[in-house]
Amino acid sequence: MKYKVIYFVLLLFLTGCGEQRNTQSYAATPSRPAAAVLPVALPAPTSIVSDKVTINQFVHSSSRFSINYPDNWRVVERSDSVLLVDPGDNGGYTVFFAEAAQHYDANQLKQYLAQFMAETLIYKPDNFTLLNEKQLPDGSTVAQFQALDPTFGQTINEVHIFQRETIIFIVLISTSQAQWSISHPQLAALANSLMPLDTAPMVAVTATPVPPTWLLTGPTSHEFAFLYPSDWQILLQEAHLVSVRMPETEIVFTANNYVWAEDDQTNLAQKAAATYLKKLKEKFANVKESPPADFAVDTLDGVNIDFTYRTKKIDMAGSLITAAADGKIYQIIFTTPITDYQAGLNWFNPMYQSFKILNPADITPK
Repeated sequence: MKYKVIYFVLLLFLTGCGEQRNTQSYAATPSRPAAAVLPVALPAPTSIVSDKVTINQFVHSSSRFSINYPDNWRVVERSDSVLLVDPGDNGGYTVFFAEAAQHYDANQLKQYLAQFMAETLIYKPDNFTLLNEKQLPDGSTVAQFQALDPTFGQTINEVHIFQRETIIFIVLISTSQAQWSISHPQLAALANSLMPLDTAPMVAVTATPVPPTWLLTGPTSHEFAFLYPSDWQILLQEAHLVSVRMPETEIVFTANNYVWAEDDQTNLAQKAAATYLKKLKEKFANVKESPPADFAVDTLDGVNIDFTYRTKKIDMAGSLITAAADGKIYQIIFTTPITDYQAGLNWFNPMYQSFKILNPADITPK
């Protein structure tokens, strides 16, 4: 599921942003102690973008954009991004694009970038330092930051965000700190070669003229709560369940909890997830699911399973997040038409992250 850790940033740092070191050793000379030992000249660092390599043009399979890259670099394409890494694993750059379903002004675009960085980057806050940030005359934002990679040490990164029609493009450059000054000019030139192509909206979602506020909701038992956009509809609100929907769409967010009545209390999250999927398969055709993955619900350890299914009219996609504590199951379910999945994630991420398990005894009515 893309909102958990967007693969291209994680892959970039896992495949390497570290500078390769010269590991050659030199033995001391036992004789002639009075002779001077001449220093060994180490080769000067060179840019990770070689001027001897042919520059090619990559066109994403979605026809959303094209970008230049060195012929000997690795290219990893995904449905919403492309990752380009130099053969020495010393750096690279990534292009990510997403449907915003509306036009953002400069401040909204800056907020989008802040949320993207907070949700996507794998660094801890104390290992992350914003170096500078600026808005360009065209409304785009450029920011540079330093981060400590757990494997490769200090890295320098530059992220650029801009919008064409309703499509948002994010370009991330990253190298080791030692490579930054010498490689940044060539990397920036490659990143700047990005050319938007087909920028027609991906989904037909009516933009809200005024950004919605976020409201708190939950079941009537007050055992959990989450935030939802003020322009969404509450479909159902019961003692242990609440469900909300984006108007005029099939994008639905549902949360519920219940007591696990069976005697066997082991692996409750996995069992509850399997029970939900079993019922889904009884109701809909062609249900396909991903393997369970570890995931959290508030402070609880849980599992996540992504799934797709076919109704009588459309193909649907969804995510099921399940956790258990003290014999009680907590579930978050997100469903949307497959064609609206990317747009739906822009709402699902903050709604899921706001989910909190409450103790009704601690709540003071207002």
